[in-house]
Amino acid sequence: MRLEIALKLERNIYLEERVKVILLREISDLFDGESFLRLGKGMEVELPRWLADDLVQKGFARYSRERTVEETLKEVAKYRFLESKKDEPYPTQLPPDFYKRVKEIIEKYRKPEISDVDVEEIAQKLLKVTRIRAQLKELTDLRLMKIVTKVLGEEEIPVSLIERLTPEERIFAQEFDGDVRTWKHLVLGE
Repeated sequence: MRLEIALKLERNIYLEERVKVILLREISDLFDGESFLRLGKGMEVELPRWLADDLVQKGFARYSRERTVEETLKEVAKYRFLESKKDEPYPTQLPPDFYKRVKEIIEKYRKPEISDVDVEEIAQKLLKVTRIRAQLKELTDLRLMKIVTKVLGEEEIPVSLIERLTPEERIFAQEFDGDVRTWKHLVLGE
């Protein structure tokens, strides 16, 4: 339960981060959580991610820089390869927003819009998303094994491990460490 709450809080922090969008229409009296804005067509503005996502979904804006399925597949494949080839017991450093960005791409193409798009193009994107999911699962399994091994093998979670983890993995490591300590105390009397 604590794990779920902590992960939801981390997601909310991500949604509050500011991202750049280019407006496709004029928008008046837009409340961004702090003040009312009057924005003109063609303007590039920074908005909280939750608001930018809503404007993009409704066709009022587009992201200044949107990551593609192809870029995401390459990134996930790169980190999976690095993680699987490392002899080091510590995970590879990932960008802090890695899981959130990859999840957004997966969710975007889970139910693709077929209007105005070539069916072959959609099929190719769906195939790439399937590959992203498979490689992401392998990457996550490798990383979790390293995290669990380190947490079980040390009295305290090493700082060198925490520094290499994404926020979601940090939450997992701390919760797992606490659960292991509780279990040892209750079962073994340590």
